[in-house]
Amino acid sequence: MAGPQFIHLEGYARKTSKQSKTKTTDINGVIGEALREAGYHSHIENPEAPKPLFGTLDNLAAIREEIATKVDYEKDPRGRKIRADKNILLAGVTSFAKPVVALKDASPDEQQNFQTWKDMTIDFLKNQFGDNLRCVLEHSDEEYPHLHFYVLDRDVVSETMDLHPGFNAKKLADQASSKAKNEAYRDAMSEWQDKYHSEVASYCGLTRLGPKVQRLNRQEWKARKQEAEALAGIRKQIDQSYQDLEAELDELEAEKMLIDKKVKQRISEGMKSIREKYDQGIRMLSTVYEDLQKTRDRLTKQYPDISQQKTSREEHAEMMFEAYEEAEQESKRRKVGTGMKFTPPKPNN
Repeated sequence: MAGPQFIHLEGYARKTSKQSKTKTTDINGVIGEALREAGYHSHIENPEAPKPLFGTLDNLAAIREEIATKVDYEKDPRGRKIRADKNILLAGVTSFAKPVVALKDASPDEQQNFQTWKDMTIDFLKNQFGDNLRCVLEHSDEEYPHLHFYVLDRDVVSETMDLHPGFNAKKLADQASSKAKNEAYRDAMSEWQDKYHSEVASYCGLTRLGPKVQRLNRQEWKARKQEAEALAGIRKQIDQSYQDLEAELDELEAEKMLIDKKVKQRISEGMKSIREKYDQGIRMLSTVYEDLQKTRDRLTKQYPDISQQKTSREEHAEMMFEAYEEAEQESKRRKVGTGMKFTPPKPNN
């Protein structure tokens, strides 16, 4: 059975401030601890190499050199060099509420739930920090499995803290009192925690708050965890139904495209057939007209006295041929058939 979510975000400087009571390490130390470098994991009984889930361990190690190289060329708003105790790197941690030992013997569904938590957490961090998210790695050598993530502004490293939801809210409240600034910080971080629960933790059976914060007894806390797991199951079912509907819609769209293609092909073939029949009719009419001309020339030679006279059939044929010639020119301009129906000349009785 799962428990409450845990996600935390902190800023780190190149050198720990002497006045700071909350900072226990600096950039070099927090990265060294994550990479399990010598001298930085004395609190771990059996240290294991971290597993990179996004980015690489080399990327993380290179952050120290990148900061050292870029920060020398950057200035604060007053044009001064960046202080050594100014927070420049954002490092966070989020843990899963099931011990590592328990996960090893967990059911396939529970193991899949753990994998879902990791995948959704990475997506959450990508959406939150974009290209500034440099690395996400997994530690499984402590009691609870957890992920470490690291954020560094790619453009101006000294402005990385602006990516911190709480710090940014506090900075925007520049003209407010210290109390108002601290409230802005707390509200922003509370909203960030709510967002993480809504987009990640609630899908994995994790509660937003623990029993102490909610002042729940053991029985109430057990019931609350069961409700969270039930809700996670319902949300997964809804998501699966939604994915099934999307797949069905994709299939229908593909089928529609195929039908549209066949209809267009049929129309094209029909127009081609009509055009061929039309051209064939024109050719037949031309042949008839040529035969009539030959007959007329022959009769003219045989009967010179009536050479200037035309029969009604000849006049009708000439009129029809002229009409078809005009239709043919119009057809070529519009690139479609005329739709005219051929009517053979009728002889005068």
